[in-house]
Amino acid sequence: MKAQQVLFLGDSITDCDHCFTKDNLGTGYVKYMADGNDNRFSLINGGVDGFTLSRIERKWQRTWKGQCFNTVFLLGGINDIGDIMAHGNTEAAATSILADASEAFCSLLRGLITSGCHRIVVVEPFLFSVPEELLTWRPRLNSLCQLLRARTAQMQADFPAVSLSCISVQERFDTATEKDGTRSMTVDGIHLTKRGHRMLAKILLTYL
Repeated sequence: MKAQQVLFLGDSITDCDHCFTKDNLGTGYVKYMADGNDNRFSLINGGVDGFTLSRIERKWQRTWKGQCFNTVFLLGGINDIGDIMAHGNTEAAATSILADASEAFCSLLRGLITSGCHRIVVVEPFLFSVPEELLTWRPRLNSLCQLLRARTAQMQADFPAVSLSCISVQERFDTATEKDGTRSMTVDGIHLTKRGHRMLAKILLTYL
């Protein structure tokens, strides 16, 4: 039986230096998912460090447009929030950056669907509470997550034959950090520890 093709799109959380590992899967959750499947799936790590949703969409256009994947996982958006904060966290900056993110996100979903993708799993971006300054990011992050949910729901209504999911892992990470401490899950409040990557992989494996 031919292995199902699975593509992972995202930023550094997905990337995990995949270009520098022999299997091109990196050292994060994509690798753990590959180790946890029974060879029914062929996994491709398409994450790129530092990418916003717009750059993720452009990367897909250049590299994979027209290719049909059984499942695509998309984990992005935290760099869009970083851009908002870098531009002073103003309403003008947030409105402009979120509008660009929304347009790119919808274009990407539509492109994946018309390319024949059967299942798309959108993983909402997440943050931790250490360092404390990241708490100022939360309102903007919540706005982006609400946008992603709304756009995914609308796309699902427009294309009912395709399975689209928008899932949040924030609460599960928060619960884990309350039990074992923030440093058990994240190295800097954004990127995951090995344990964090294993937890994310376990969650996402249920969607394969």
